[in-house]
Amino acid sequence: MNKVLTNSQRKSFFKCPRRWKFENIDKRRPIKDNDALAFGTAFHGFLEKWWLGLTVESYAMPNAYETAKLKAMAMVYEKQWGHSKKSFSNVQTEVKFECPIKAYKADSHWKYSGKIDAVAEHEGGLWLVEHKTSSKDISLGSEYWSCLEIDGQIEGYMLGYAKANGGVVPQGVLYDVARKPCIKPLRQDKPNAETPEEYEQRCFEKMMEEPDKYFVRHKIYKTADKLAEFEKTLYYSAKMIDYSVNNDFYPANADGCEGFGICPYFNVCAGNASLDDNFRFITTTTNPELQEA
Repeated sequence: MNKVLTNSQRKSFFKCPRRWKFENIDKRRPIKDNDALAFGTAFHGFLEKWWLGLTVESYAMPNAYETAKLKAMAMVYEKQWGHSKKSFSNVQTEVKFECPIKAYKADSHWKYSGKIDAVAEHEGGLWLVEHKTSSKDISLGSEYWSCLEIDGQIEGYMLGYAKANGGVVPQGVLYDVARKPCIKPLRQDKPNAETPEEYEQRCFEKMMEEPDKYFVRHKIYKTADKLAEFEKTLYYSAKMIDYSVNNDFYPANADGCEGFGICPYFNVCAGNASLDDNFRFITTTTNPELQEA
């Protein structure tokens, strides 16, 4: 097994060890992406080009209405943050890092790896930038931001970047969050159905009424103690995964079956589908989030 641990893989293991096995030992993943995940990936593609100062020529989504929503969000994002471009310099996107996972001078024989959305110089310091899309309330002080305190991704990316770059610790992480408008096309499946163009305009106008509700940036700082604590978390996460692998023991966690929709492996665990079903699953590499697009 390739002993490279990512933040996504760590969270997957703690959510459900059996799902982790399906993804990382069997290397089988669902063919159809969750709709919310697919939309987030598409908006992320727009942001990568935006931060590099490139023009987005087209927006490709399987559904014309989802494409319309994506275009509307991109236009409002530009109006909200276009003025800030000059304050960032030496921007790099999709920045990979990899470093050994150790604790108390003990080597776990694992490496920690990740891909940071962007790294840039900003206001005299080095900042990591993380893009997120959500349908939740993202206003400052909301539960969304409180959850980041225990998520671990921020500590992980700061620690990983520092270890992979000669100990240079970033100032912090700039979280760049976009909230999707929760409005649906009107009169679907009717002769006078709202066109994608009309839906795009309505999404645009809705977000422009309260742009701060849909696009929020917030700087998050982590102390050296927090980074050291997370380093221990990585070490013991790797040891727990080793225990499961060495003992071929991957208990299912029923509490992990729901969240952003039903788990794509639910029917496999329930005995109603097979992991070998090529109409449901495809064989992939471990940690596909680290692969080039």
